[in-house]
Amino acid sequence: MLHTYKDVKVMNSKNLYHKYFLLENPFPIVPIPEEQPEIFGANQNALDRIIWQLNKVAKTNRPIHIVLVGPYGSGKTHLLRYLASEINQHIRGGLGAYVPHPGPDFISIYRRFVDNIGYDRLRNLAKGVNERKLKESIIYHDFVTALANLNNPNKTLEAWRWITANTLTLEERRALRVATSIEHEEEALNAFSALLKFLRNTGFRLICMIIDEFEEINSLVPLQKRRLFNDLRHLIDLNVANFSLIIACTPHGWETIYEENAALVRRFSSNVVFLEPLEENAALELLANYMERFRVHSKSFQRFLIENGYDENSSSIYPFTKDAVTELCSISKGNTGEILKYSGIAIEMGLKEKHAKINAELVRSLIAKYYGKLSEAPNDENLS
Repeated sequence: MLHTYKDVKVMNSKNLYHKYFLLENPFPIVPIPEEQPEIFGANQNALDRIIWQLNKVAKTNRPIHIVLVGPYGSGKTHLLRYLASEINQHIRGGLGAYVPHPGPDFISIYRRFVDNIGYDRLRNLAKGVNERKLKESIIYHDFVTALANLNNPNKTLEAWRWITANTLTLEERRALRVATSIEHEEEALNAFSALLKFLRNTGFRLICMIIDEFEEINSLVPLQKRRLFNDLRHLIDLNVANFSLIIACTPHGWETIYEENAALVRRFSSNVVFLEPLEENAALELLANYMERFRVHSKSFQRFLIENGYDENSSSIYPFTKDAVTELCSISKGNTGEILKYSGIAIEMGLKEKHAKINAELVRSLIAKYYGKLSEAPNDENLS
C-alpha cells in the first residue's frame, strides 16, 4: 500500500519518536534545504577547499571565482547556504550573499544579492555616510544618494526600492534626488560596482556573490543567454579586488556552458569543485549529525545501546545499524538528498511496524512498502 503524507501525519500525531530516543524525525521526507542550515554533515572536503580559497581573497584582496558542480540532490544548495553563513559569521571582514537562481538577466541577480544582504544590514552599514565625500570615490552618484537616504525616515523606503532596482515614479525620484533608475543591465553592473566599493570602504575584505542553480541560464533564449554571460564576464573584470563569485551547476549544465562560453569559463577553470557521491563514512557522519539535534540522551538510552550491541562508534546512528547505512548509500547511489529522504521514510515505517532497530534488510523492505511495493518485512525484535 502506498503511504501518503496524511499517513505520515497520523504517525507523527502518536508521538512515537521517543521509541527511538528522538524528539522527532530528524530527516525530511522531502529534503528541502534549510534557509540557514545549522549543521553540515556532507561534502566537508569541498566546503574546506572553498573556505580556504575565500580566506585567501580576504588576506590578499585578489579575486577568486569558483564553480561547484554536482547532480541534483548532491547537497549544492545546502552547502552554498551554509557557506554564506560561514562567510558572514567566521571569515573576518567577510560578506556573503546567496542568490537562489540567476533569473533572466543581471538585474535579477543584482536585486537578489542586495535583498539577501538585507535592508537592516545595509541601512546599518550606511549610518553616518558622508554623501559628498563618498561621491569623490564612487562615480555612480545616484547610488550614493540613495544609500545616504536609507537612514532618512522620510525617504528610507524609496531609497531601498531604488537600490533594489524597483521602479520609482518621476516624483519619487525627484524627492529622492536621483536622476536615474536601475532599469538596464549596465546600470545594475554600475550599481553593483558602487556597492562593492562602498563595502570595501566600510572594511569588508571579502564580498562573495553565491549563485545557485546556474544551469538555468541554459534555458534562456540565445540572446538573453549571451547577454547574461557577457554581463557576468564584465562583472568579474570590473571588480578585481576583494570579490569572489561562486556558482553552482549540474554536470550537464556546466558542460553546456563550457562548450558555449569559453570566455566566461576561463575565469573559473582553475577552481572547479566537484561534489562526489557520499561514501559510507561520510553518510554515517551525515546521519549522526542530523540525529544528534533531536536525540534524547538518557541513562535508559545508554542501557538500551549496550543491551542491543551498539558500540561507541555506531550508537550515534541508532535506530540504524552500520549495514543499514551501507544499504542507504547503495540505493541512493550516494546522493545526499536521497539518503536523507530514505532515512526519514525508514524512521517512519520502522516506528509504524514497531521495529527496535533498522538493519539493511529492513531498509529495503520498509522503503519498498512505503512506495507501495509488496514486500514482507524480515523477522525482527519488535519494540515493546
